[in-house]
Amino acid sequence: MSKVKFQQNKNPRVLILSFGHRGGMFHYTLHFASAIQQYLPDAVLIVRKPERDDLIIGEFIAKFKTFPMFDLLTSPTPFHFIWRVLYNTISLIRSIKEIKSGNRFDVIFVPAPGYLSWILPLVFSGKIVTVIHDPEPHLGERNFYNNLILRLSLMFSDALITHGNTLRKELFDKGIRKRVFVIPHGIYKRFPKITNTSEIKPKSEYNLLFFGRIVDYKGLDVLLKSLDDVKRKISNIKLRISGKGNIEKYRELLNPVKDSVIIENKFIPDKDIPSLFLWADIVVLPYKEGTQSGVLTLAYSFKKPVITTSVGAIPEVVDHGKTGITIEPSDPVQLSESIVYLLENPKIAKKISYLGYKKGQKSLSWERIGRRLYSIVEEFSKGVKC
Repeated sequence: MSKVKFQQNKNPRVLILSFGHRGGMFHYTLHFASAIQQYLPDAVLIVRKPERDDLIIGEFIAKFKTFPMFDLLTSPTPFHFIWRVLYNTISLIRSIKEIKSGNRFDVIFVPAPGYLSWILPLVFSGKIVTVIHDPEPHLGERNFYNNLILRLSLMFSDALITHGNTLRKELFDKGIRKRVFVIPHGIYKRFPKITNTSEIKPKSEYNLLFFGRIVDYKGLDVLLKSLDDVKRKISNIKLRISGKGNIEKYRELLNPVKDSVIIENKFIPDKDIPSLFLWADIVVLPYKEGTQSGVLTLAYSFKKPVITTSVGAIPEVVDHGKTGITIEPSDPVQLSESIVYLLENPKIAKKISYLGYKKGQKSLSWERIGRRLYSIVEEFSKGVKC
């Protein structure tokens, strides 16, 4: 498909502002900005300074600027909380002024929103388009801070992006009457390539991977309940839990199956992600609630079969029995049966892996998403005065 030329505004300018500075949201920001810059090389990314020094933005993004921020939720006293709010506000405004100097922006994309999103309409006259990953905070994440970010994002945006028609309907059901674009969650693929297979950790006969933040809605308890049933049929099995979060709340469920579980309760750096997915035979995402999943796209990218649940817009991405297995949420019996089914039918698992990979490369490619984002810029840049 050839690049579309703008008719009324021949030089549209795009700003991408993101508060995602770690983990999946940071990678999402890099892919999102890179997808836009392949069509609009002058697009500029302003992103919160990454939490980790090994995340090098310049390897992927041509034009960018970082701004430092302090976490509010770790403030030891009310005084520190207020001071951090003021510091963060000034830090963002300074960065915006430096970028804005001599520039005008037709469209401002916000791929990973934050509580300072209210600043944007005060300093820009262009259209603000925000990605709403979750129309409602998930189980274990329902707090004042996340609710505030969601409300401010909905209030101060001219248009919204969601990752599924189901999520679009959720927004309309909440009374949102703004323009909502549906764009899929793209695959993550910017990870180190493994050329030496000795880097892959030793495999047991069958390996299950639960990857990502350990939060209530992700259903780790459901997976642990299912594991005992799986072991009765397939004894030589390992479950690897890799991610940061409160693992202690699952200790009672872990104890009966502890000999079959490997726990890496920490933030997983990029360099270790490929070996984890190559180690796995199945990636298990037993979400109790959900919208879309970056881990799902990782599994597609690494050609791994996925077992997940029919929550949110996930069924729009996973074709049951073809690109993955979808089950009902909070059902450990159905989950254990699905795990055993794939492990006992390696040819089916291999075919699912292949079809998932092909779907990720085609329907969920950032090249394709970039064209869609480009069309949004075209639509909103016509007649915009900046």
